[in-house]
Amino acid sequence: HRGRAYAAQHQFQRAIQDYDEALRYAPGDGSIYTDRGFLYAAQNKPDLAIREYNELIRIKPNDSYSYFARAREYNRQHRPELAIPDCNESIRLDSKLFWAHGARADAYRLQGKYDLAIHDYDEAIRLNPNWAEAYTSRAAAKESLGDKIAAAADRQRAQELRK
Repeated sequence: HRGRAYAAQHQFQRAIQDYDEALRYAPGDGSIYTDRGFLYAAQNKPDLAIREYNELIRIKPNDSYSYFARAREYNRQHRPELAIPDCNESIRLDSKLFWAHGARADAYRLQGKYDLAIHDYDEAIRLNPNWAEAYTSRAAAKESLGDKIAAAADRQRAQELRK
């Protein structure tokens, strides 16, 4: 889609217009909703991103990424009670989608359920041991439980991965 090129150039309005035009020709193309959702998320417009992901889920109800993406936006809105069921569905559809485990961990952390969060960060790291953000987030959860030594080790590992 041309919309991706516009988005890469930070021409967000032109990208949206291009996606709107593309939908007139291919209303069932889920990739358009995915791209628009991602574009709105990048602009910190979670309500609009959620709207796109809702439509994507309607079109492709068995797409694990769709549920994860919507959960990520619910987390950004501090609505973990909505994020967790979407993460559960995403993981049910694709248990190897490490982002979904990370998003559920983030939701648990928002709820103050640090042990559950650490468990999901552990799984995300097992699935993708090079995901620096999971180490950073797990460090925050461990620190919340008072485990400063383990938190420091996770932060160190995240720094190493970012080099």
